[in-house]
Amino acid sequence: MFMMDMDTNLQELIFYNMLGRCYSSVAQIEGNYELVKGLDLRLSYKLQDVKTTFVDGGLRDVPFVPTNIFLSNVGYTTRNKVWSFDVTAIRSTPGRLAGSIDATNFDQPVPFWRINSQITFKHKTFEAYLGGENLTGFTQENPIISADNPFDETFDAANVWAPIFGRIIYLGVRYTIF
Repeated sequence: MFMMDMDTNLQELIFYNMLGRCYSSVAQIEGNYELVKGLDLRLSYKLQDVKTTFVDGGLRDVPFVPTNIFLSNVGYTTRNKVWSFDVTAIRSTPGRLAGSIDATNFDQPVPFWRINSQITFKHKTFEAYLGGENLTGFTQENPIISADNPFDETFDAANVWAPIFGRIIYLGVRYTIF
């Protein structure tokens, strides 16, 4: 198994064969419940503990792997199945940054919410939908280290831990051909 090491040196991305222990422990609990006819609720929680041995011999969390993820979803479809409404909220606790990142020049990971929603109208083989993603508008303020100086040795675009695009609203149509 190959290991990618971003911790040892900011100017280098080191690949090497696994040197020691590594493991991934994941626990997930999920519940689905129909509140009333056509109105469904889904709740889910995932806990992740992902560690590997780095070149310096230390067993540490793998960078950027979220530790806690909570998902809630409410969906409703009308009795005649013409309209459907869906809202999903996800709370994520980002994993750690790579150890070599200069913390004074970079946003530190914080837990955040993402809310996505969609309304769909269906008529025979035609569907029209309106939706939105990242409705909270949360973004990582400075996802690229030294973005103003791309030839500097501290430039790094590989440390994204949150959405980099704000609120996105979309409108679309689908036509099904049999």
